Amino acid sequence: MRVKKQKRHRKVVRFYSACFGFREPYKVLCDGTFIHHLLHHRLTPADDVISHLLGARALLFTTRCIIGELRSLGESHSEALEAAQQLFTARCDHEKRVGATACVESVIGEANSEHFFVATQDADMRKKFREVPGVPVIYGLRNSLFIEQPSAQQRQYAKSTEEKRLHMGESEYLKLYKSDLKGVTTNDSTNRVTEGTQLTRNISTTKRMLGVAEKSKFKRKRAKGPNPLSCKKKKKDDASAPQNQDGVDSGVTKKKIRKRKRAKETASFLPSALSARKEGKVACTVKESAFLGSSIFEHHKSQFNAPVLRTKRESNHSVGVVKAQTTAVAAPGLNQSAVHGKKVLRKGVVVITGASSGLGLAAAKALAETEKWHVVMACRDFLKAEKAAQSAGMAKENYSIMHLDLASLDSVRQFVHGFRQSGRPLDVLVCNAAIYRPTARTPTYTADGYEMSVGVNHLGHFLLANMLLEDLKKSDYPSRRLIILGSITGNTNTLAGNVPPKAGLGDLRGLAGGLDGRNSSAMIDGGTFDGAKAYKDSKICNMLTMQELHRRFHEDTGITFASLYPGCIATTGLFREHIPLFRLLFPPFQKFITKGFVSEDESGKRLAQVVGDPSLLKSGVYWSWNNNSASFENQLSEEASDAVKAQKLWEISEKLVGLA
Repeated sequence: MRVKKQKRHRKVVRFYSACFGFREPYKVLCDGTFIHHLLHHRLTPADDVISHLLGARALLFTTRCIIGELRSLGESHSEALEAAQQLFTARCDHEKRVGATACVESVIGEANSEHFFVATQDADMRKKFREVPGVPVIYGLRNSLFIEQPSAQQRQYAKSTEEKRLHMGESEYLKLYKSDLKGVTTNDSTNRVTEGTQLTRNISTTKRMLGVAEKSKFKRKRAKGPNPLSCKKKKKDDASAPQNQDGVDSGVTKKKIRKRKRAKETASFLPSALSARKEGKVACTVKESAFLGSSIFEHHKSQFNAPVLRTKRESNHSVGVVKAQTTAVAAPGLNQSAVHGKKVLRKGVVVITGASSGLGLAAAKALAETEKWHVVMACRDFLKAEKAAQSAGMAKENYSIMHLDLASLDSVRQFVHGFRQSGRPLDVLVCNAAIYRPTARTPTYTADGYEMSVGVNHLGHFLLANMLLEDLKKSDYPSRRLIILGSITGNTNTLAGNVPPKAGLGDLRGLAGGLDGRNSSAMIDGGTFDGAKAYKDSKICNMLTMQELHRRFHEDTGITFASLYPGCIATTGLFREHIPLFRLLFPPFQKFITKGFVSEDESGKRLAQVVGDPSLLKSGVYWSWNNNSASFENQLSEEASDAVKAQKLWEISEKLVGLA
């Protein structure tokens, strides 16, 4: 029975893969009832259980509205709440929390473009999604999980879609009907051609008429003789065989000579393969030996693993690989370490948050193209990041993607744990991701209850930087750096920084109160909420955090801490929530009036310059660029460089993210 059920589930998964484009890893959107069911029946670990059900790797998602609903249910659902906070977060654009059903419907949309499986125990929700094409439903029954069979409506939709794709349209029928070419006939002499018109046509003529190039035809070559692999080998000429004194063939003598030769080759091979060094160390250079038909390394593997023959390796990462016909892995180059005074034979590893679009993607592309960096794209939407990397033409070996949702502190902790599990070192961290909601009149909140702009732009990055600081300290790379993106709008000593509403943190009373909108204001200064000001305030926090990191850690660790403003990227997706008229007029205004416009590619190169350029190694600096694309140290405003306020901001932020 278990095998039959498994086959039935695999058949359903194949149906949705073939008809609606579902691909691995499958994404499963779980509501609160399903999470509670999994915990109640001890179906854990949940991702393994669902992956087994679907026959492939599954990623579990939920939404902030579902997490908020579980939080409102109190202590009885605390375990389910804790489990939900460990899942990936699917994006929902609700400013205020809505019910789970409404939230899931908004994420799925009309056609389930993100290809989610919906996992729920709600009977009404299951019934509703059976009528939506391309939405498979997972539910639990006691300690078993099931996938709903496709409804008749879904099967009919898939069938009709396939027929439309395969059959000719009415315009194509008309084109054929009006043609006078030979080989095309019709039963109706009028100009109307109905959907069921029967046509008899010569295939090659029709292809020429529609402009379809025929494949070139090649004559199959006749076999010149029998297949040599199916015949016995021809005997060699007897004259070439060795003979004894009586003129009789001597096969035994030939065999002995061949054996002696092999022994001699083996004896001469080993001394050349192993070259002894001083102090008892041995460098191993293994080459392919064709006379044995396989690498001698495979035959003498146990001997090569002896301590005296082991090569010295870098901690955690090998800098050389013993391989057939290879003495070392090709490296991007030798970098002389300015800090440690030693050579590094590997690519640098840089983590960039928000690398699926805009400035982050442009910087990732610029670094990957140098072949000297491996970019870890820390993004909220895994599939969006993968598509962006492919469209940017990034080579697969130069990047990897990891899930990170800065709106959830648990997601930040999971990212750090996952990154350390990957075994990669960390050489540079770039805190780039940001959200900007200039038209918002009411605040939205992160999964931890903080105002969204400050929670993502400042608190999420604050926790990430503090947790990964230990990894930066352990790096053996020549120049280790931690870079936080600033903004001219948070710098009030500039013209752009004086555009209302102006940035200002006040006495930080709102931040100290938790930014939850209930016990305190949702704004850092304790004032009335303003979406544009919340973004600008978060950027001041970013620049203050960079300077406090420099004061606390640069002298002891040698890590470079820097901030930058790469220029006005007027076409970036950061402005997607602004009014349409602004998005239309802002780019030409920056190009022709202020002359401050910078393309995404150029800004990405500037960020990449701060990541790897030896001339920008100074710590505690806020970098900018002039009209000639030359970098210079910019001056921060009085508030953005206030050491006392930076220390107070640090102490409050530590408490909010759970570091103190």
